Amino acid sequence: MKKIAYLLSVGALFSLITFFGCGDDNGTDFDPVQERIDQLSGNWTIDGDVENSVVFNTNVDRSLDYDGFVLNFGGNQSYTATFPVAIQPGPFDEFRSGNYLFVEGANGPDLNTIVLDGDLTVIIRTLDDTSLEIRIENYIPAGRLKAVEGQWDFSFSRGN
Repeated sequence: MKKIAYLLSVGALFSLITFFGCGDDNGTDFDPVQERIDQLSGNWTIDGDVENSVVFNTNVDRSLDYDGFVLNFGGNQSYTATFPVAIQPGPFDEFRSGNYLFVEGANGPDLNTIVLDGDLTVIIRTLDDTSLEIRIENYIPAGRLKAVEGQWDFSFSRGN
């Protein structure tokens, strides 16, 4: 009888340890893609009054041309490019709004490379709470706008 009581006690103790040892899942699995989408979401602005807010096209400063330019990333992997006055020739002349996807790498999504509308590759160089730096390499525009070919670097500040 003592052995049965002992085995039942050990079994009950094992069951309690197993039951309470498991944490509550609550569906809070870490999703790095969703975290990156959340980091990107919002308005990113080229602001001539902010020192690090600049645009370069193959080492030519185009910041004045893009002063007031806003790139908005939505939480649903959409984007919109808004110009303050006239649309400037360049990558966002063709790609004004649409959707983006992360490029698939060997070990899953590359969280630093997105493709706009399946056609324009954008490299995220830096991203934090206040700034976003992106690069578009080897941009070749549709039509005959040879002056805007090449590498584009955008340094945005977080806008409203």
